Amino acid sequence: MTRLYHGGGALLALCAASTAFAADDCSADFDGDGTIGGADLTRLLSSWGACGGGCEADLDGSGVVDGADITRLLVDWGACSTPCPDRAPFTYVVIPDTQYMTSYSTGQVPEMFYRQTEWIAENVEDLNIRFVSHLGDIVDLGWIDAQWNVADQAMSTLDGVVPYGLTFGNHDADDAVWGRSDIVYNQYFPRERYAGNAWYGDGYPAGRNTNSYQHFEAGCEQYLVMHLQWDPPADVRAWADGVLAAHPERRVIVSTHESPGNYVLWNEVLTRHDNVFLIVSGHEGARERYLELTNDFGNRVPSILTDYQWDNPNHGMLRYYTFEPGSNAVTATTYATWSDFHETDASSAFTFSVPFGDGTDACAEQGSEPYGDGPIQLPGRLEAEHYDVGCNGHAYSDLDNINEGGQFRNDGVDVEIAYDEVQGHNIGWLRDGEWINYTVEVAESRDYSLDLRVASAGDGSVMRLTIDGVDLAGPIAIEPTGTWQTWTTLTVPGVFLEQGVHQLRLEIDDGDFNLNHIDVE
Repeated sequence: MTRLYHGGGALLALCAASTAFAADDCSADFDGDGTIGGADLTRLLSSWGACGGGCEADLDGSGVVDGADITRLLVDWGACSTPCPDRAPFTYVVIPDTQYMTSYSTGQVPEMFYRQTEWIAENVEDLNIRFVSHLGDIVDLGWIDAQWNVADQAMSTLDGVVPYGLTFGNHDADDAVWGRSDIVYNQYFPRERYAGNAWYGDGYPAGRNTNSYQHFEAGCEQYLVMHLQWDPPADVRAWADGVLAAHPERRVIVSTHESPGNYVLWNEVLTRHDNVFLIVSGHEGARERYLELTNDFGNRVPSILTDYQWDNPNHGMLRYYTFEPGSNAVTATTYATWSDFHETDASSAFTFSVPFGDGTDACAEQGSEPYGDGPIQLPGRLEAEHYDVGCNGHAYSDLDNINEGGQFRNDGVDVEIAYDEVQGHNIGWLRDGEWINYTVEVAESRDYSLDLRVASAGDGSVMRLTIDGVDLAGPIAIEPTGTWQTWTTLTVPGVFLEQGVHQLRLEIDDGDFNLNHIDVE
């Protein structure tokens, strides 16, 4: 259509005096007659001096003059944004390491790999799946064609059904398990296999698909998914940096075959690009891990590991992420495609936030929620690793937001195996200024005795316990016990607790100790 120009002041005056724009378009009942149609378009144009009257026009070619024509006019003039018609939740799926499915190892068989991609294809419409990433170690031994034939058959199920990309893992090399040769990989998954698709960006090195990036659109936003080989060398990092710099308008997911905290890749490349909002990875046999990295712009970027290769029996696990357009909330779901069940523990089913959206803070909305089935019942035992569920800064405050112990939970609190009288888990690596919440329910109002099970190889530590922000016992000194797993019981008597549900907080004044549990009697 021919662009018409108007006076901005007249537009603002008219909009201020009129009914607000409808929620699903930019039209409004400007003349107050209870309908939206040609008369409103006349009123709008007349107020701008664009015509003297009778200005009805079928601007969008629909055959009628209605609110859509007003929307078309205002959008063209920059007075409002085009409404997004694509508001449905959408899904991004990751396929963790499948190496043992291709090699019949640890009780795994190729049919598990086939079932994973069959399930994805069957659920493209129901889950609104927009993209799929394989996290690497597609095969176990990269020089064995029989294993690549299994992978080829499995991934072919997705060809022409949903866009996908693959990450080149260390087991995919054809010269050694920790090698670099990508010749065989590129015979089965060459650049030419994907280059004819509009969603395929390019590969690196030139002419290969060893590293690659792809595009997809969802929620009226443009996304880029980058797949980087294991331990990407300097030239690959430089290529990735250039691709990201060339696409600043796209929201970027990076798939790597690395530890979640690959600091070379992060520090040299990813932290410099604020459009990188999610990192997914395989490779480590830790099964599941979640951490957050803070980029150069001060935004927290989730980095999430999934790798079920050591599960025996294996259930053909997949992880998928559901996005809500207009929000920064993302829901992680873990599903067993071979055995048909969902994992529902806190490491497998959780919601996190990414640094974009409509300003809604998913972490703030979640807050600090009880772990497990509800508040910890007191009197009784408070296990240190049963802290509240939520994000860093809401359920806990951890300075590096990495689970240094790599056990039990997939957030930023440091949890390891405790070798006490009974083996369990303890929290550790506690640093000055950190804190952790526990939602508790006290049975009756009275004085209690607190028995803290602690260990320390440090020079002496100090902690506090508060309940609903009120200090319970002042600074609690913890003396060295000799080693990090030499346990002793520290008793704090005469602590008054009021009946009801409360938020108990462990605050670290001077760190360097481990906490196994607190017995409240």
